[in-house]
Order: sequence, then structure tokens, then C-alpha cells
Amino acid sequence: MPKLLKWSAIILGSLVAVIVVLFVALILDSVQHQRREYAIPSEKLTLAAAGDPALGAHLVQVGCVGCHGADLGGQVFFNDVKMGTLWSRNLTKGAGGVGHTLTRADWVRAIRYGVGPDGRTLLMMPTNALEHLSDDDVASIILVLDSLPSVDRQIPAPRLGWLARVLSVTVPFPLFSAEQAEKNASHVKPPATDTVAYGGYLADAGGCHECHGSTLANGAVGPNITMGGKLAGWSETDFVRAIREGKRPDGSSISEKMPWKDFRNFTDQELDALWRYVQTVPPVSPANKK
Repeated sequence: MPKLLKWSAIILGSLVAVIVVLFVALILDSVQHQRREYAIPSEKLTLAAAGDPALGAHLVQVGCVGCHGADLGGQVFFNDVKMGTLWSRNLTKGAGGVGHTLTRADWVRAIRYGVGPDGRTLLMMPTNALEHLSDDDVASIILVLDSLPSVDRQIPAPRLGWLARVLSVTVPFPLFSAEQAEKNASHVKPPATDTVAYGGYLADAGGCHECHGSTLANGAVGPNITMGGKLAGWSETDFVRAIREGKRPDGSSISEKMPWKDFRNFTDQELDALWRYVQTVPPVSPANKK
């Protein structure tokens, strides 16, 4: 019996040692990912468009306030022992904001590539959605961001907890935004008259594929929203109500983890285009989600 206990203790100790080594290796790997530097060629930071303030105001309401707050002065993403502390940036020119330090090229670098002025990754920027925005859309957003009312709000420095770091290198968790950027995103915005293509553009730039996957049925976060999945049997009226009010056809509420409160700012034309696009996506049955 003593010998059995001895070997059990050795085996258990070895397992604990392996787990500790693996855990430390994952943490160090995450730190290295965060410290990487990204050099974006200057020609990719130049926009061939002047932008439109009215369009920019609309896009900011749809795509920025959900993370950065209604006043764009920053708000908490998470704040606990396991995940750590992470706030979105104060985008204004007030005390604690970054607006007074960023050039037009800096804004482009952040929006399209998830990279800060120091060449290192930003945290939790939805880069793989925003990278699809056209030059005109990005320029329009920047016009608005450059003219925001000042908000004085000091944002705590990010502190990444062990769980956030482990997730960042083991699962599709978009912590390090620069790693989400594609090298060949098209930045082409189809005309609104090409309804289905325009809806596809909105699905890309709005983050539908980011959460629900390339097929709208293979996402790591969002459910199957093809016509064979959650949207089976829905009408366009049902779809619009889900986005505008966060209600399913049966009246049940949609979780606010799905950012319908931001997307309700889509225009009727945009929602119609999204609906028409979703109808063209091959349906996937819930039993065959992937």
C-alpha cells in the first residue's frame, strides 16, 4: 500500500507539473502575440475618398457606439479576476482620450488593421469586420471621429487575466485584433441597387460573418442563421423585428450578446439588403450546423 501511494503521488505530481508547464507556456505565448509589431505600408493607410459626414454619423451609430459607448468615451469590456480588466478606448479629444493624438493614417491603421500608432495590436477591435469597409465608409467615419465632442474619461490600462490570455491562443477569441486582419480584404462597396451584393457587404462589414461564420452556420459564437437554421420559416417582417426590437417571431427576447441594439440603426434599405442576402446563403439544417 505505501508503494502504491508513493507511485500515485509521483504520477499526480507529474501531471500537475505538466499542467503548470503547459499553462505557463500558453501565458508566455500570449504575451509574445501581444508584443508583436506590425508595419503597415503607408500606401495602405491612404484613402481615395473624402468622406461624407452624414454617412459617417450613421456608420458610427451602427458600428462604434456598441463598444465605445453612446458618447464614444469608452466603456468596460470585462473586469474580473479571470479575464482581467479591459475597457474600450475613449475616442474623443477630451482628457484620457486618443482623439487629439491620432492622425488620419492612425485611424485607418486602427480601423482596418487593428494596429495602434506604436505598431502593436489593439485589443478586441472587430478588425475582421471593419477591414471590409470601403474607402468612402472609412473616410466618413474618420470625419465624425475627428469632430466628436470631448469627453473627459480616463481609461484604465488593460490588464489581461489568465483566462483571457489562454483563450487568446487556444480558441477563436478575437483579443489580438491585428491577427484578425486579412491581407487581401477588397474594400469594395457594391451599389445599393445590387441588393444581394450590397447585403453581403453589410454582412461582412457589420460582423455577421465574424460571429456566425463564413456560411452563417459555422460560427464559433453565433448560431446557425441560415434559412435552414434559426431563421427557418421567418419572413422579412420577422427579420426586421428581430433587428429593430430584439424579438423573435414567437415574442421571445434575443440576447443582447447579439448586438441588435446597434444594428437597429440600420436603414430600411440596409435591412432589406441583408434579408435578401441571407436568403441566398445555402441553408444548413441545425442537425448539420458545420
